[in-house]
Amino acid sequence: MNISLKKIDKTNFEAVVDLDVHESQKRFVAPNMYSIAEASVYESMHAYAIYDNDTPVGFTMYGRSDEDDKLWIVRLMVDASHQRKGYGTKALGLLLDKMHDEYGREDVYLSTSPDNETVIAFYERHGFRKTGAMVDDELVMCRFYYC
Repeated sequence: MNISLKKIDKTNFEAVVDLDVHESQKRFVAPNMYSIAEASVYESMHAYAIYDNDTPVGFTMYGRSDEDDKLWIVRLMVDASHQRKGYGTKALGLLLDKMHDEYGREDVYLSTSPDNETVIAFYERHGFRKTGAMVDDELVMCRFYYC
């Protein structure tokens, strides 16, 4: 497994748009096309494809929110055919390293449906904690840094 993050461009756009989650997960994550459009409109957001060697396996988007000036992981998805192979864990590690290289060691926030117990447990295993806050009917989680 050789995981990397690559900017979305004309060479990988369609492949990334074609990535999708299992049918049962679709209510939890926006389509990649929508997220890529968001990243093109909001300068503070950065969209990346998750690759294993030359194969796109997922998508992520992160940035500093214009609303609260906090760092957010806005999207992290792994294609249905590539789930349960460790890609999410590897991609999250790379993403956190990238965010910290770019912004310094700051708290990192994300939000998810309170019904998505699988993803909540995934993020908790990786140091995220529930904050008790909600945004747009989603549970806010944070990976806190005390540096």
